[in-house]
Amino acid sequence: MSKADKFLSSKVANTAYFPIYHLAPPYGWMNDPNGFCYYRDEWHLFYQYNPYAARWGRMHWGHAKSKDLCCWEHLPVALSPDSRGNDNFLGCFSGSAIDKDGSLYLMYTGVPFLKQHQMLAKSIDGLVFEKLPQPVIPIENRPPKAARFAFRDPKIIVKDGCYYSVIGASCGKGRQVALYESRDLIQWNYRGSLKTEEKSKGIFECPDLVFTKNGDILIYSVMYTKTNGLDCQNIHSCFYEIGYADVKTSTFRAVTEAKELDKGADFYAPQTTVGADGRVVMVAWMQMWMRSIPTAYLGHGFAGMMTLPRELEVRGNTLTQKPIREVYELFGEGRHTEFNIKDEKEIAGFCGSVFLLKMKLKYTDGLLLKLRKGEECHTDILFDHGKITFNRENSGYPIKGRALDGNCNVRQMYVEPCDLLEVEIFSDSSSIELFINNKQCMSNTVYPYADAEGITFASQQGALVSTSFHPYKG
Repeated sequence: MSKADKFLSSKVANTAYFPIYHLAPPYGWMNDPNGFCYYRDEWHLFYQYNPYAARWGRMHWGHAKSKDLCCWEHLPVALSPDSRGNDNFLGCFSGSAIDKDGSLYLMYTGVPFLKQHQMLAKSIDGLVFEKLPQPVIPIENRPPKAARFAFRDPKIIVKDGCYYSVIGASCGKGRQVALYESRDLIQWNYRGSLKTEEKSKGIFECPDLVFTKNGDILIYSVMYTKTNGLDCQNIHSCFYEIGYADVKTSTFRAVTEAKELDKGADFYAPQTTVGADGRVVMVAWMQMWMRSIPTAYLGHGFAGMMTLPRELEVRGNTLTQKPIREVYELFGEGRHTEFNIKDEKEIAGFCGSVFLLKMKLKYTDGLLLKLRKGEECHTDILFDHGKITFNRENSGYPIKGRALDGNCNVRQMYVEPCDLLEVEIFSDSSSIELFINNKQCMSNTVYPYADAEGITFASQQGALVSTSFHPYKG
């Protein structure tokens, strides 16, 4: 048993805000998803982890597995920093996993003092991992013009029988998505840059490349972006581009502009994998840097969780994002009703903290939805002529950020013009996620007070709403 697992064996987190169908750490701090994969008929998800406290620290890799991407079994800590050597300073940073000849390999960034390089660990059972003694991409083989401390987050992809890895790196005064190639996961050669931005701060963090029959998806996260209207409200934002990647020439020809994956307050460092059925599934960290987290400052013993995994598809140069199909099995048939609404209205039986709420309303209608409503708290979602505003300013225990990052509790999004808005809202113990027309999403954490289970609808101008409430069956 590792030192971290011995420590965890005597620790129990307060479960008041522990999620029911999202992955959260059993104790301690969680951030980026790592090593997301389908291995031996189960989904495996690793994550950046500090097992010793509900704050960022020397990074380990936590580990969990699931049959359905909703109910997770925690496994022993997969990677821990060495006391000396290749990851002894800040630990084991982000990376990915791949099944090769029945063994599971983890490729990650090791962080000794003031440098970053790429490491490999192997497991024959998916539980116990042995690190290779030396980096597979040492700092000396970083991309040209890349800084020693700006070369991280390898994501492995298989294409035409060969292994490739996209890695975030600096590039002089800019940044790049570097591409490496290998035949055996041990020897890696730099091929070039899939994307370069000159005169840009930071790097493309947690890059990902997804090949599909209808176009390829390049995904990356960027810290300290500049807010422009309703774009990049988070400061630390996640983007995708649809196009065509050629790994032989190390090029990515984008056919769409870069767009944000999620307009909510809590979404960063997404990672994808492909299931046995060919589905592309993505999950992200459902928290945000530079924010207070109630479960940490209330002393609940844990901080951070993952989003509900999503299925991605490219259709006509448009990215669709819809909840994993398995999640619907968690909810009952529920009650459906259709009504004209004006002023504020409650519907009998529509209440709770863990539920799925489905709605259909006209694009031009105005509707104010209050969720998780109690005597002293409520979370507001306003639909107003194609603009959605999510407001958690009064949602319960406060979430605070730095003044220079703007208001961390209000997020807005314009919906692509259409006749009808089809909305799915997934509420868990401490999160609310919106899916709009299976294209646009908002992921947010909330920490309501104990009595907050009410739901109300209101419209000043009047609106026709078709809705169904599906309680959690557990």
